[in-house]
Amino acid sequence: MLAGMLESSTMTLYRNLLSDTIFVFGSNLAGQHLGGAAAFAVKHYNAEFGVGEGPTGKSYALPTKDEHLNSLPLTDVQWHVEQLLAFGRTQREARFQVTRIGCGLAGFTDEQIAPMFKKTSDNVFLPGRWLSLNRQLERARLFVEGSNDFSVERIEKTLNESTAPWVGQIELVTTGSGAVNDVVRAWARRKDLPWTPFLKDEMKFQEQADIILEDQLAWYCTHAIVYHHEVEGPLVRRMEALRKEGLKVRHFHN
Repeated sequence: MLAGMLESSTMTLYRNLLSDTIFVFGSNLAGQHLGGAAAFAVKHYNAEFGVGEGPTGKSYALPTKDEHLNSLPLTDVQWHVEQLLAFGRTQREARFQVTRIGCGLAGFTDEQIAPMFKKTSDNVFLPGRWLSLNRQLERARLFVEGSNDFSVERIEKTLNESTAPWVGQIELVTTGSGAVNDVVRAWARRKDLPWTPFLKDEMKFQEQADIILEDQLAWYCTHAIVYHHEVEGPLVRRMEALRKEGLKVRHFHN
């Protein structure tokens, strides 16, 4: 029953974040939203150029750089975080999805920024990596994906070995299709562990659906296992994207 309950609540959260959210991204005070999460906010959440701080469209610009595109002092970033959290407390019906602000072009680390978000209201949703750093996550979130030529025995053996340190405190995440997905789902249910499929939304995001899915997986999960033997290709790209976003990724090959 626990697995079904957690799967349902997680999937509801995920769908709500994709369809009904205020997207919080790291910005500069000049409002030049030219790359990363800022450019994504312009394309999908109507963020406006020239607005470097506060609500804009269906997003929220949180400055981590000044008007000259130099990184702000951490004390200034902390102040802007406090402004966001205060705003969130006044907008109780809204959901805020916070990206890893400051941990890209601004050059800060997760360990520097995550503690700024230890005290948030329940309508502010943080990356899994930050929840883990702040010790606010009951279960590790493990994303599993791979090519279809791995045996069931191989996948189950590596899952048993890789998840042993968590002693059952883990949630399995897949993309909802393919042979590896089927193995993981069956394995999770035998172990009475929650399993959550993250499905790409081609109707909403069209040609960017795969990239959006990768971003959401990297935002939500804390760890990943990828089964593949390619030198390049979609699985390699996804594995590197997850690593870039701070996930701990294990790679198995035949």
